[in-house]
Amino acid sequence: MRASPQRSTRNAFAMSLMTMLLVLVASCGESTSREPQPMTYENPVLQELADSPCDTEKFATLARTQLDTSTIVSGSSIDKSETHDCQRLLVGTGDEYGPLVGLLISMNKVAQTNFALGDVVGEIVNYSDSIAPMNIAPGINCLWIQGELDTWTAEIRRIRPHGNCESGPFEPGVQTLDVTRRIHSGPDETRYPSTARWMWDRVGLEHYIGVRCGNGWCEMGVGFEGTKEPFLNSDSVPGWYDEQILSYTQSPNDLRPSRLLGRIAPVPGLDRLGPEYFQGDDGNVVATITLETLGGATGDMLAAYRQKFRIPGSGMSNELRLRNLGSPQFSGGVGTDRNWKPAVYNKHTVHAPTGAVRWAWSEQDEDGWTPCEAGCCRTDGCLACPPT
Repeated sequence: MRASPQRSTRNAFAMSLMTMLLVLVASCGESTSREPQPMTYENPVLQELADSPCDTEKFATLARTQLDTSTIVSGSSIDKSETHDCQRLLVGTGDEYGPLVGLLISMNKVAQTNFALGDVVGEIVNYSDSIAPMNIAPGINCLWIQGELDTWTAEIRRIRPHGNCESGPFEPGVQTLDVTRRIHSGPDETRYPSTARWMWDRVGLEHYIGVRCGNGWCEMGVGFEGTKEPFLNSDSVPGWYDEQILSYTQSPNDLRPSRLLGRIAPVPGLDRLGPEYFQGDDGNVVATITLETLGGATGDMLAAYRQKFRIPGSGMSNELRLRNLGSPQFSGGVGTDRNWKPAVYNKHTVHAPTGAVRWAWSEQDEDGWTPCEAGCCRTDGCLACPPT
């Protein structure tokens, strides 16, 4: 029987509508596949690590459980917050924040003297989007280093859902990193801190990785310039201190990178100072905070951080002090009037002092991690605010 013109029209319309729906569904599926997918791991410890953003209370609680070192490369070192680094990496030309990424290393593995066969020295945990040009994928990535004499290389490897950084298996394909290994010529040539740091290339405007590699300091990334200042002594090695472009809040919930580079550097020999150093009503100096203005820095940005760190006059630096009033109950203060504020105390399960300091990430503002008695202390992010 021949279909009526009306029925043919309805059939044609239905087919057209079905085609449009299929195209729409296909395009939605294509768009969704480009979004970063949450990573899942068969090992519950790895899953917990991937779900616990660094420099948060959730991460600190996880670290205190002493993770299984057979599946976490950084396991026995993970509660030593001043050893690792945690930042929201900058993107674009350095004027926007990208993903939060933790750089977690094993103090023992970065201190070994033989890298001829190569070794995975830690985890890079990316809590959000992929990061170019180092191709750091969302989830858990592994940092592998190999080298001897003047020939060094590094790779970022990604584990499969049933793997781990200690033994794999890894996803096919790796990101190879350029490596510059530096050795200072000071009198104590073995004094390198067993730390890792996110570093910032002012020329290429890219992040790169700095980490101890035996009796040297390895800087690795893709197309980066690296540090230029000489390693005159052990305390000028980047792993002792930390540099970071500080955040700036123009309005509530609008955190942006400022054009101020902040350096927090320890007092020499901080790792060799005993508990008595932190006693008394006035405590003692543990670090110096220094500001440097970059292109585009505004007076408001500078004024905000001069107030925060109580920097007098037109100065650009001040001292950070810690005191232990018992229990232990630490507080931190800056400048001559101190304005003491509570500090978070993290006791190390196995005390292995590093003497290194670093910035701590906060969605409100930068704090600071410094060694303190048998552990590390995180100073309040609002040291200059009125006492509560």
